[in-house]
Amino acid sequence: MKVDLKLGNYSQISFEVNPEEKTAQPIIRNGQPHSEGSFTSLVFPENKQTYVGLEAELNYLIRTNYRTDNRSLKKLLQEIPSGMAFSAKEPNLTLDLPNQDGPLPLKEARILDGKLMLESGQTFGDNLLKGNQHKDVFLQEGQPVMVKRDNVNPEFGDDWEAGNYDYSYSSVAETLVSILIENLSGLDTDSHARYQFLMIDDGKSLQSGTLSPFLTKETEVDWVLSDPRQRERKVLTALETFAQKVVDSPPLERFHYLVKLYSSFDGIDEPQARAFLRDQIALDILTLNQDRHTNAGNYAVVFDQVSGQARLINYDYGRSLPTPVPWSDRTEEAYIDDYLVGDMEDDIRSNNHLKNRHHSLLVGLDFETILTFLQVEGFQPFRLNRAQFEKDCQDFLQQLEDLQVPFLKFARYKVAMLQTILDTDWGRALVVSH
Repeated sequence: MKVDLKLGNYSQISFEVNPEEKTAQPIIRNGQPHSEGSFTSLVFPENKQTYVGLEAELNYLIRTNYRTDNRSLKKLLQEIPSGMAFSAKEPNLTLDLPNQDGPLPLKEARILDGKLMLESGQTFGDNLLKGNQHKDVFLQEGQPVMVKRDNVNPEFGDDWEAGNYDYSYSSVAETLVSILIENLSGLDTDSHARYQFLMIDDGKSLQSGTLSPFLTKETEVDWVLSDPRQRERKVLTALETFAQKVVDSPPLERFHYLVKLYSSFDGIDEPQARAFLRDQIALDILTLNQDRHTNAGNYAVVFDQVSGQARLINYDYGRSLPTPVPWSDRTEEAYIDDYLVGDMEDDIRSNNHLKNRHHSLLVGLDFETILTFLQVEGFQPFRLNRAQFEKDCQDFLQQLEDLQVPFLKFARYKVAMLQTILDTDWGRALVVSH
């Protein structure tokens, strides 16, 4: 049996499989053994072009636990209901089998009035997708999109920071930071994920979340810096190295380590690596991002498996704009717009420590030292289309009001918080409105 592994429309590597003899012979179009190359690292953990390696890849593609599943390759092949298996994390990566039933498509994203409507019998969630949030992949107009629900992945339990709105409704922060990025110039916005708020209707309940296009193109896959849970097949460095070089190192040493690492890949030179990290740090400080420094999964490099070129991407803003005190159901119920927003605006303008309340790559240095460093690195304040930004924020709040979400006051507070930060002295050092 011939099994073909593809990335987009490109045939990457084919195997002649004999399940009875437990052999998987790599072949290419002319029938010769597949040579060593970049695709071996894409296809197999530890570059093993073996029967066991193919079992592991197939387990991953058909959304099973590829580390612990003990079913035979023959059994796995029989259980694919049609001719093609997809990877949820890498929807352009497929395993094509000789079958007349046609491909097994990803679920279509049917969005109506701001709601993603699941079809009858459809389930939500794929545990191979990293992170604490419950995620799934859909096709929207033929393009893969990531959908994240605000609830925690059931694999990790459901009581993670229960009752704290900053955790329970991270879709608000992700959407607001996306609106900000969308209206910035002086930032390579193509390298930054954008998240769109929506509600997910599974036929039983409504759950808030976000939808975002995949940052990877047809022949690209992303590698995270490291993975504490050891679920990712593709990481840039060992967990011990990440702990030593990023978590436990002085701030500027972290910066220089990542510059050296990133610029070691084809397609990324040192000036590009410096500029990307510089802008990422500035954006993290501006939005008070709490989830960068020690989160190895929030640093990533995208590799094109055909050209061999690499590029940098930035994503995950869910822990941005943290409220000064934990926001809960009681806060939402007692909130009075005029008084609380007025107090918050005064607090932000007078709080000289707020500008240091971030977990960017350079956390540990005071704001003035970071700003001087960024300026030496060539940083110029981002330019913000303030009128369009304000309109987009109001449109977002109107969307939430129309959807009758239970956290509308919380969202209003977050919007006011970001708008107020932009008008502080330190906010103006990072962003100039026009």
